[in-house]
Amino acid sequence: MSERQRKGVRFVSTPTPTPSPKPATESPKQARSMATRERLLTAALDVLRSEGSAAVTTVRLAQDAQIAQSGFYRYFESVDACLQAAVVQASEGVRESIAAARRELFASPDVDTLAAQVSHYEVVLSAIAAVPQVAELVVRRRHDRSPAGEAMSALVDAMREDLRRDLIAHSKARGIKAPTSAVTAVADVIAGAVLGAIESMLDAKTSNPKPYAVALAHMALALGASLEQPRR
Repeated sequence: MSERQRKGVRFVSTPTPTPSPKPATESPKQARSMATRERLLTAALDVLRSEGSAAVTTVRLAQDAQIAQSGFYRYFESVDACLQAAVVQASEGVRESIAAARRELFASPDVDTLAAQVSHYEVVLSAIAAVPQVAELVVRRRHDRSPAGEAMSALVDAMREDLRRDLIAHSKARGIKAPTSAVTAVADVIAGAVLGAIESMLDAKTSNPKPYAVALAHMALALGASLEQPRR
């Protein structure tokens, strides 16, 4: 069992689960409670992103959420639990958007064209960059020894596994007999390159993914072609 599993931080390899149906009616008290919880989650992400995990305290979160400090424990048993919930909630939509874009690409007859690959990576980079908290946390904080760092690292692992699984299925569907180890290596390289592109976008303070998508597309096509080469 991995360290993250022992700590309860885990992303399964299936897409985001279907949320439970909402009650037919929601009382004003329930609505206020949900709104307060959302404010705490937003505050946790904002403080973590701008100041680091050491600045995330019950005093600070309660202040930002406009509640008494003692009220924090009505929603979360600890700061760590709040951070984990905030990171997981913010990242689930990003992960599913990327998985959906990949399914669309693999189903396209133009999958091997540069244009299709560029379009795909524009969607991928935009999906991550559209949620600044996730973009910065996954690049800057995933190696932190903190609950949020553990959750971000788990997200990266899960997205890499999603890609590996989809690449294996796509290769088999096309009759490509590449070793699983080779496909895994390709998935690792692509995942690392995507993170590198996001970091470059953050450093350059740009929201334009096109130049980075073009570079990723060329790389992905070359790696895909390498899987089709005969093995010695």
